[in-house]
Amino acid sequence: MSQFLNSRPATAMSALACIAFAACGGVATQSARPTEHPPASLAASTPAVALPTQSLHVLPSTSVKPSGSGLKLQLVGLGDSMPGALDCSAPCRSFVDVYGELAAEGLGQPVAVTNLATNDGLTTDVLLQRLRTDPIHRQAVAGADLLTLSIGNNDWEGPCYWAGHAACFEAGLATVERNLGLILDEVLALRAGAPTAIRVTTQYDTWIGSSGTPGDWGFPATDAGLAEFHSAFKAALTKYNAMVCRVAVAHGVVCVDLAPVFNGPHLDDDAGDLLGPDHAHPSKAGHELIASTIAGAGFEPLR
Repeated sequence: MSQFLNSRPATAMSALACIAFAACGGVATQSARPTEHPPASLAASTPAVALPTQSLHVLPSTSVKPSGSGLKLQLVGLGDSMPGALDCSAPCRSFVDVYGELAAEGLGQPVAVTNLATNDGLTTDVLLQRLRTDPIHRQAVAGADLLTLSIGNNDWEGPCYWAGHAACFEAGLATVERNLGLILDEVLALRAGAPTAIRVTTQYDTWIGSSGTPGDWGFPATDAGLAEFHSAFKAALTKYNAMVCRVAVAHGVVCVDLAPVFNGPHLDDDAGDLLGPDHAHPSKAGHELIASTIAGAGFEPLR
């Protein structure tokens, strides 16, 4: 699939880029929900406080050491159950780990991977508080030469799955936009100006081909209702992904748009085998494709 690497003017940091220009400029495109869907009550009641360290469910770290390696680089993964590899059984690995291998090959240095993604319905406000108060998160990010961030769907789509989706999407979008900016502020502050390859991912459409549409969203269970659902959802997700890339670029980091990678050039394809049994989280092939797409953005400003 074609990829487009668009940079901001020379006055901005050289690391600024977007993979698949549609999500960066507001051209009609599509994205989706690769994260878990907790009950509305859970999404609404998630406390905006740091969770105890023992409740973070941090995934095991791995190290990648290519031949002829020099100093070890640090890669940190932040986010929800998408990078947490929920519903993806062994030998499946999170795209964060696979990306670590690709980064080691591309940079010619060993890369140690610390995946702090959690499978607990993580929202942007909780991640923000973890970054502000949890020593594990703060120490890991402060030392991260590379960082991936995949977060927001549990604020945005999760609460809207049950009722009032139109107004709910707008409220969730505002929440994610605010918190995503604060999360990136915190990451950049912890890095204190050190060169860091930060990659923020958008989301892809998992409703195409799902047996749960359109009735679950309150649309008529007819062909016309299905078409209406997909049209409305595509428009809402397009706006969401454009916001994610806009916030990323404004912070001088790279936005990687996964929608055309999973859903094809017209953003209408069922992601199929790229999704696991829940037709939402990535499969082994999906994680590998995400990792290669992120790596395809290059490793600036590290080289």
